[in-house]
Amino acid sequence: MSSDVSSENSFLLMKKWIQTCMTDHDLCRKTQKKRGGPARLIDVHALGSSESDDICLVETWTPNADWVALSHCWGGSSPVCTTSDTLDSFFLGIKIDQVPQTFRDTMTITRRLGFRYVWIDSLCIIQNRESDWLRESAKMQDIYGHAVLTVIAECSPNSHVGIFNSTNQFRREIVVYRPQIRAFSKTHNIEGLLRSRKPLDQPFHTSLDDRSPVSKRAWTLQEEILSPRRLRFAEQRMYWSCSQACATEATPDFLCPCISDIDRLWRLGTADRVVDISYVQNTSLDIDLNSWYAIVDEFVFRKVSYEQDRLAAIAALAKQVGRTDYAAGLWISDIRRGLAWSVDGANAERTSVYVAPSWSWASIDFSCSTHSTQSIYGDCRGGVLHDCDHVDGYDADLLDFSLSHTSDDYFVTTCGGFLEMFGNSLIICDCILPNTVFDIRPVSHNLFNGLILNQDVLRGDYDVYLCFHGEASNHRHMTLFQIGAWRSHPDWKESYQGIYILALVLYKVDDDRNEYRRVGIVAMREDNDILAEEWERRAFKII
Repeated sequence: MSSDVSSENSFLLMKKWIQTCMTDHDLCRKTQKKRGGPARLIDVHALGSSESDDICLVETWTPNADWVALSHCWGGSSPVCTTSDTLDSFFLGIKIDQVPQTFRDTMTITRRLGFRYVWIDSLCIIQNRESDWLRESAKMQDIYGHAVLTVIAECSPNSHVGIFNSTNQFRREIVVYRPQIRAFSKTHNIEGLLRSRKPLDQPFHTSLDDRSPVSKRAWTLQEEILSPRRLRFAEQRMYWSCSQACATEATPDFLCPCISDIDRLWRLGTADRVVDISYVQNTSLDIDLNSWYAIVDEFVFRKVSYEQDRLAAIAALAKQVGRTDYAAGLWISDIRRGLAWSVDGANAERTSVYVAPSWSWASIDFSCSTHSTQSIYGDCRGGVLHDCDHVDGYDADLLDFSLSHTSDDYFVTTCGGFLEMFGNSLIICDCILPNTVFDIRPVSHNLFNGLILNQDVLRGDYDVYLCFHGEASNHRHMTLFQIGAWRSHPDWKESYQGIYILALVLYKVDDDRNEYRRVGIVAMREDNDILAEEWERRAFKII
C-alpha cells in the first residue's frame, strides 16, 4: 500500500472499482436512471489542462450527465460559498487557488476518474438566498441518490485540510520500508523485496461510535445512506461500498454482500427480506418503521451548524419511508410509539430557535450530549410498545393535528403545529413520579413560569419527587397523559413482569386556549399507587 492515497496505483484501483460496479453490478445499474438533479453543478473539464486551470459553475447541463457528490464536514470556518454577489462571476469561472483543499481534491478525483461534473453544497446552493436553499435542500434524495459516486472526506475536519492530506498523514505513520527482505519464487520465477508495515488498526466498517469528523455531522448521515456508490477516504485507507459489494485497499477484490453499520440502520426489523438502501427511491418498497427509529437514534446526536436545519437534514430519509403522514419527525399512523422518545442520560437542551412542536424529538438539541451510544427510542419506553403485547384501555386517541411550514415541502421545515389527543389524564402537584425522564434537566431551567421544580432521586435511577412551592391555587399544575400500555416480555426478569403504562408529562402554557407542552415522559407499572388516583378522560392540545 502506497504512502500516498493520490498515487497512480490508488487511482487505478478507484477506476477498477467504479468501472466494475457500473458494468457488472445489477443492483447498482438499477439506480442509474435519473429522475432529477441539482440546479447547478461545477464543471471541472479544464482542471489540469494546459489551457486553463479554472473551474466554473454551470446551470445548464446535459440531463444524462454523471456527477460526483461530496460529503464532508464544514468545520469551524465556512468554505468558499456561492452567494447572490458571487453567482454571476462563478458562472464565468472560479480560480482553483480560491477553492479550499478538500474541494480541490474532490475535483481532482472527479477529473481523474473521467467525470466532468461535481456537486458541492456550498458552491452549488446560493447560500444567502433562502428560496434557493429550501428548493435545493429538498432535492437531497436526487442529488446523492443519483450521483454516479459520492466521495466521503471521512477524516477531514474542515474544508481546508484536504482529503489526500488527512488520509496520508495516518498512512505515512503505518507504512514502514525497513526491514526489507529480498525474496525469490522458483515456482513463478520472480524476485523482489518484501516490505513490512504496521497493521491497520481500523476495521473494514468503522463503528458509528468512533465519531470521525464526518460522522458527527447531521447532514452526512442521509448523504451516505442515499448514495448508491461511496468512496470513503478514512484515516488509514480507502473504502469502497455500493449497493452490491464492498472493498478496501487491503482487500481490493469485491466482497459480497456488503452490510455496513450504515446499511444496518435501514435493515433493522427486516430480517426476512433484503433491503437495498440505494434502490429504495426507485421502488415502492415499504421500509419497516423500526429502521426509521434506528435512523433517528443515530441522527439526533449529530450536529448541525444551524438549528433550524435539523428537520431538513433528515428530510430525504423520511421521504424514503414511503408514507405521507409525516409530522415533524414522527408518523401519524404510528403516533403513540413516535411520542415515546426520551432523553434519558443526555445533557439535552431545547433548541434556541423554533424547530418543531414540543412533542417532537426535533425540538430538542441532543448534540451537546456526551453519550454517543445514547438512544432515544431504544430503551424500555420506546421499543416495548412494538416488541411487547399491547394492552387495551390505556391508548390515547388522536383527534386532530396541524402543522405549519415555511416551504411547500412539509418534510423540510415546520414553523408551528399541534396534536389534539383524547385519553386518561391526572393533574399532579406533590407526588413521586416513578421511572420519569424530563426532556431537559428541570433543575437548571425556569420551565414553569417562575416556579421551581425540585428533582430528587429517591429510589432507582428515575423516581422523581415533584413539588411546586407555594399554594396550589397560585401555580399551574402538571398533568400526566397516558398514551399507551404494554405487557412485559416473557423473557424479562420476574421482578419486572406486569403491565406498564406510558404517560407524557404535560405543562399548561395557555389557560385561554387550553394549550400544553410536553416536558417529560413516565413509565408506570400497573400496581403503582399513582394509578389508583381518579384519572379523567379528556382532550389535550399539545403544541
